[in-house]
Amino acid sequence: MGAIKRAFANNITTSGNLTALSAANLTGTIADARFPATLPAISGANLTGLAADFVKVASVKQTTEAASIAYTNSVISTTYDQYKIFVSNARCNTDNINWQFRVSFDNGSSYSSSSIYYRNVWATRDNEGSDSFIGRTGASGAMPLGHVQSQGNAAGECGNYEITLHNPHSTINKKIVSITGGFFDLDGDSRTHFGICMINSTSAISGIEFKAASNNIQSGDITIYGLKT
Repeated sequence: MGAIKRAFANNITTSGNLTALSAANLTGTIADARFPATLPAISGANLTGLAADFVKVASVKQTTEAASIAYTNSVISTTYDQYKIFVSNARCNTDNINWQFRVSFDNGSSYSSSSIYYRNVWATRDNEGSDSFIGRTGASGAMPLGHVQSQGNAAGECGNYEITLHNPHSTINKKIVSITGGFFDLDGDSRTHFGICMINSTSAISGIEFKAASNNIQSGDITIYGLKT
């Protein structure tokens, strides 16, 4: 039958049975380069072949007052075709004031305050009757994240939004920004916010700024993802 290797034979008892297999009986190393004696440390450097079509490019948790939070072309770059922006826990330091955003056409050197932001927003409010909707349209010098009755800043009142920046790099077409989310108004009522902002320019967008309509941002979290299409 051939010779039995000593390492295997040592596991046969005097009664002719194999010793029960357990970790205590496993000794030595496996003679195979695929199973090194020491496993490499787990790190991102060891991960290859992962898709890079949806990547976090920026994140901030603003916990102190700020005049604005801005991202230049180092974030809103041509690396990605679209951008998904999440804004949460957004608060202003003044009651009855909304967060708003503006875009840059010069790599973040300035942010346009011209009347190029055309909003078409629909909303509901928790103290309205059923099937009651409120709409807001028209041009302004910034796109408000809020409408009608502005956001409150009493304890717990904040705004939360998901924003999609479509075709920002086009120099042929005007831009569309879609927004969905909600906030608490100055009376403490919750309001939905969903619709679009049309940016009336064919210039490529190379930066975005968030600020309070007046005074300062009190706090807020922003995370930006780049998408390849």
